[in-house]
Amino acid sequence: MSLALRVLILVFFVFAAQARAEDFFWDAKAQEKISQQELFNRLPGGSVLVLGDQPADESPASQDFHQRQGSLVRAYGIYAQSLQQGLDGALAYIAFNEDMSIELYFRGHLTPEKFLGEVSWPMSHPFSQYERQFYFPLYFQGHAFGISLPAPLREKIARTGLSSLTEEEKELLPFEIQRGSAAYFERFHAAHPEMSGAELEHHFESAFSDDSTIAWAASQKFTDKNHRAYIVVDEFHVLHHDGLMVQLKRVLPSDQKAFSLIQREALTEENKNLADFIWVHGRTNG
Repeated sequence: MSLALRVLILVFFVFAAQARAEDFFWDAKAQEKISQQELFNRLPGGSVLVLGDQPADESPASQDFHQRQGSLVRAYGIYAQSLQQGLDGALAYIAFNEDMSIELYFRGHLTPEKFLGEVSWPMSHPFSQYERQFYFPLYFQGHAFGISLPAPLREKIARTGLSSLTEEEKELLPFEIQRGSAAYFERFHAAHPEMSGAELEHHFESAFSDDSTIAWAASQKFTDKNHRAYIVVDEFHVLHHDGLMVQLKRVLPSDQKAFSLIQREALTEENKNLADFIWVHGRTNG
């Protein structure tokens, strides 16, 4: 099957997880419920929509989550197309210096197995749950990019710290790495209570180094102002408008905005301000 045909099949496949009638989106700034159409209307042209991801596995819950994520990307692409705009995308599981592998894969020069072996893709994440998010930019006149910190550097920082990078390794990162906030560190510690001391510090350095990398890469790659863009990244990096969201605000041009979106089964007082927008499905509490 050709790549073009595969993309068309993915695009026109009727998703089981389309936004249902009882679903709604929560605008945290306006503190109001809105529709999917209104969500898209509130995203300025050229903006970056950051989709908070959850760990992928073979469970029905994970499959449903990522089908929903794919359906949202598809709908956003159709919306962009209706405005004669393109749609660019990046999965934060592929490094910023791996675009050539993406290009070779799309041209049919790499098998899926070879491609995943060449890039930083985590083998714990079933690629099948991200295929739509990965391919859709091709259909919507855009580009799919790598955007994260290369896995060898991320893993080295997590083991031995940011200061252990050699001069040669530092040259691979032509941008400023900015430390995450104290509140970000406290949430990171709470998420990893088994860590302490140097181990905790090194893993946190790896996390905020990835944030700085993704933000810098976004500023370098999402440059077509007639394109909308999205990033799929572990939602920890976007919660509380911190982490990656702070770094994107720091490096993106003043006329280019970034917005975070997460999924939840219910809207509660505890989660209604965790991101710019929340896609609420299932039973709601308010």
